[in-house]
Amino acid sequence: MKNIFKILTAVLVFSVALPAMAFQFPDVPTNHWAAEQMDILSDKGVIVGYPDGTFRPDENVTRAEFASMAIKALGQE
Repeated sequence: MKNIFKILTAVLVFSVALPAMAFQFPDVPTNHWAAEQMDILSDKGVIVGYPDGTFRPDENVTRAEFASMAIKALGQE
């Protein structure tokens, strides 16, 4: 699942040119390898994080979370 998320993230990043926004999840350091992509996907509404405002970048992505991200990324919601 992590590989699928990485592929989906790469496709979205390279297919859409968007300026990076300032929003940061408090548990994602600015030097995290995917911080810029997380910002872009967050701005697009593809990822929203958890109710406490965290992203938890070291957690596995569940099937439900992946399905939600894919649907949002494809504009099907």
